[in-house]
Amino acid sequence: MIKSVQVMNKKKVEEFAMQAHDKTYIVVSIASKKMNTAFIVPNTASNIKEVLFVSFNDTDMTNFELGGITKKEAKQISDFVKRYNNEENEVELIVQCEAGLSRSVGTAGAISKYLFNDDSIAFSNGKTPNRLCYRKVLEELMTD
Repeated sequence: MIKSVQVMNKKKVEEFAMQAHDKTYIVVSIASKKMNTAFIVPNTASNIKEVLFVSFNDTDMTNFELGGITKKEAKQISDFVKRYNNEENEVELIVQCEAGLSRSVGTAGAISKYLFNDDSIAFSNGKTPNRLCYRKVLEELMTD
């Protein structure tokens, strides 16, 4: 079961992944197309159980040429979240993108809305969530 959702940028999650932790973590790592993904290796020392790597550009536009999130990536994220939320063991979820400001915030907001009926992680403190990520991920989460 997913107990919490947090957002990190690429640098912070890479540092986090090199440290030991008591809690168990899973990560949704978002990279821009044609860019390197974050260096995160699941291992027992960091207690990172699994990483889902997805790639799409930071755009709120549905224009396919701009490379924003598609139904495919939203479904991958949804399936990942649902699988871990249906497990007995507790995990903490980290959603990460390059800057930790837009795609990860929109995605984390949708996940938090689905899990806890609270998307304040995306819409508080002047954050700027990618609304396309928010909408597409939440749509996939809400389907059976």
